[in-house]
Amino acid sequence: CVFPNDTSKVSCLPINQAGDSVIHCLGATDERHITQYNNGYRFLQRFKCWNDSESVSSLSLCNRKSECRFGDDEIFYTVKQVKLIYFKLLSMPLYLTQSIADEISSEKSIKTTAQSIPVDPLTRMSKMDQWQCNHGIPIRIRIDSTRNKTHCLCPPSYYGDLCEYQSQRVSLTIQVRVTTDWRNVFSFIIILIDDNEIIQSHDYIEYLAIRDCDTKFNVYLFYSTRSKNDFIRIHAFNRLALKYRASWIFPLKFLFLPVHRLSVLLKVPVLDNQPIQTCIHGQRYNYINNQNSTFCQCESGWSGAQCSIEYRCDCAPDSLCIDRSICVCPLGRFGSRCYLIQSSCQLKTCINNDQ
Repeated sequence: CVFPNDTSKVSCLPINQAGDSVIHCLGATDERHITQYNNGYRFLQRFKCWNDSESVSSLSLCNRKSECRFGDDEIFYTVKQVKLIYFKLLSMPLYLTQSIADEISSEKSIKTTAQSIPVDPLTRMSKMDQWQCNHGIPIRIRIDSTRNKTHCLCPPSYYGDLCEYQSQRVSLTIQVRVTTDWRNVFSFIIILIDDNEIIQSHDYIEYLAIRDCDTKFNVYLFYSTRSKNDFIRIHAFNRLALKYRASWIFPLKFLFLPVHRLSVLLKVPVLDNQPIQTCIHGQRYNYINNQNSTFCQCESGWSGAQCSIEYRCDCAPDSLCIDRSICVCPLGRFGSRCYLIQSSCQLKTCINNDQ
């Protein structure tokens, strides 16, 4: 809220004064429901003049032309305005057609062809269209040679046709520490899971100590459903040997929050975590950060709390399957199913047992 008696800063308005039909802030930003549509502007792009029934567009604020009777549209900001330059891709030399995947024995190769498409300049995007995506970016999608439609590219934290809804999610910041294995590449599989062992969402990070020692990784995990007991489980794998190293668990204590922010420090043990007993089709391990809790690390093709549910693994033959949809790739391969090859990092056998 910017108060009329102090326009030099944005202040906090008590929550009980928001939406109470009394205007406390310049532009009536605390009373959106009383704004009228008499000028045809969109709902969130209105600035109500102080002690007046007139409203002006937020795009006309601080344009050195007073449009409100008391000039409050020109005192709203006292700092120098940042000039935003909006640009468009009027022409591109090439557009890639869709990739065609051919299955050859157990491998998959991707063939990509390029086709030139004539592109005519699009009509200029209006200032109103530039702001319609709220927290996202507006793009024009061509329908045919004469028509195009505006769509919104939303960041992970928002969704909706206009990026107007906030996603219920976990915002996770991870930092990793290793005492040895400075030249080993680790994959950390990050899973948002409920107490029924149902995976809500997952992500992964690749970590090389000599490169990423000071890096803080930011990961978004999204809820598909909300349960009473959700938690984050993180597995570490040595990609060079494709071996399991360790796991961590982090309960989510405040499930009523739409956004749960969590920062963790993962200290990777020197030796591989050892199983304490067997499961039906897997091994039972302790968590590194909670020795009182255990879980079953299932073999590829099996899932469930006791590794008793069989499924078909769609990962590449030389990779690991975790549940139905997560693949851990060996070094030199990548992709959601580990079928893509990193040609710039080929593994070569070294003599004298070196790596």
